[in-house]
Amino acid sequence: MNAALLVMRKELKEFFRDKRVRTNAVVMPAVVMLLMLSFMGFISGIGEKENQVIHVVKTDNKLIERLKADKVKIVDVANEEEGVKLIKSGKARLVLEFEPDFDAKVAQGKPTPIQAFYDPQQDTGKMALRAAQDDLEKLDEDQALAVLNAHHIDKDALAPARIVNREIRVGKTGVSDFLISMLPYLVVLYAFYGGLGPASETVAGEKEKQTLETLLITPVDRNQIALGKFFALTAICFCSSLSALMGIVIASLSRAPIYAKLFPNGLGLSGIQIGTMVLVLIPAVAFFGSLLLAISAFAKNTREAQSSMGLVSLVVLIPALFGNVIGLTDLGANWWVRLVPVLNTSMTLRESLQGKSDGLGIVLTIATGVVLAAIGIRIAVHLFRREEVLTRV
Repeated sequence: MNAALLVMRKELKEFFRDKRVRTNAVVMPAVVMLLMLSFMGFISGIGEKENQVIHVVKTDNKLIERLKADKVKIVDVANEEEGVKLIKSGKARLVLEFEPDFDAKVAQGKPTPIQAFYDPQQDTGKMALRAAQDDLEKLDEDQALAVLNAHHIDKDALAPARIVNREIRVGKTGVSDFLISMLPYLVVLYAFYGGLGPASETVAGEKEKQTLETLLITPVDRNQIALGKFFALTAICFCSSLSALMGIVIASLSRAPIYAKLFPNGLGLSGIQIGTMVLVLIPAVAFFGSLLLAISAFAKNTREAQSSMGLVSLVVLIPALFGNVIGLTDLGANWWVRLVPVLNTSMTLRESLQGKSDGLGIVLTIATGVVLAAIGIRIAVHLFRREEVLTRV
C-alpha cells in the first residue's frame, strides 16, 4: 500500500503541475457555480413587482396607490399617444389608461375597463401587465367583500367548499428549495467531469509520451501502480465536487443581494447533513475514478480515451438529470432504485438536504458504489497486468 501511495503522490503532483487540471478540476467548478447562482439570482428577481415600471396616463386612483405600495415604479405620461410612442420606441413596457372617476365607478360596481397598451412580443411588458393584474384582482376582492358586507352576506357563502391545507413535513431542514433541487445534480456531475481531463492523461497520455514503460519497469508491483493512479483520480474527482460545493457555500455566506432569494436562510446545512453527503459521495467518486482509469488504460491514445469518456458521460448525465425530477414520480419509494448507479447518489443527497433519514437507502447507495468501484478497480488492475497496456488491450 505504501507503494500505491507513492504512485498516488506522484500522479497528484503531475496533475496539479498541469494548469489545465488545476483550472478545470479545482477552480472552474466553484467559479461556474458562482456564475450560475448569480444568473439565477438575477433572473429570479426580474418578475418581482419592485422591478416593474408602468407608465400611466396621468391620473390617480386606488389601483395606482396599491401598485406604488408594492414598490412598482409609476411614470406619468400626458396622453395615450405619448404612451404608444414610448412603447414603439422601447422606452415603456406598459401604459395604462383609466376612465374618469375610476374609483367611483368601481365603488358602484359599474364596468370600468382599463386600457393596457404593450408590445405582446416584449416579455417585460407581459411581466408588468401581470403585476398590474395581480393588484387589480386584490382591488376587486376588496370591492366584492364590501358589497357582500353591505348586504350582510357571509363571504364563505360564495365558496362553501374549500380545501384546508394541513402540511406534514418529513424531516426538518433550513435548506432552500433551490439548493435541494440543484445541489445533488451538480455535485454528482462535477465529481465525474472534474476527472475527465486528468483521466485521459494518466494512462493513455503516458502511452503517447512513451513514459508508461518507465513506470512499469520500476520495482513497484503493477497492482500498486493501478491503485495509486486510482487513488489520485478519485481524489481529483472528489476535489472537483467539493469545489462546486464551495461555490455554493461562498454564495450563501457572501450575503450579496443577488443571492438573497436563493438562500433566504443562509446555507442551512447541519453537520449531520454534511457528514451524510460526504459519506455517500466517497463511494460514488471511487466508482468514477475506477471507471475513468479503466477507460484510460484500455484506450490506445488520448483522443480515443476522450471519445470513450464522452460516450460514458451520458451514462452519468442521464441518471443525474432523472434524479433531479424523480420526486415528481412514485419511483423514489422503490428500494431497487437505490441500486441504480448515479441516480441513487443523487437521490440520497437530495433526501439528506431535505432532512429525511433513510438508513436503508444510504446503506444500499454506499454498498452499490463500493461494489461498482471494486469491479472498476479489478478491471483496471487486470488491464495493467497485461503487456498490451503499453499499446492496445
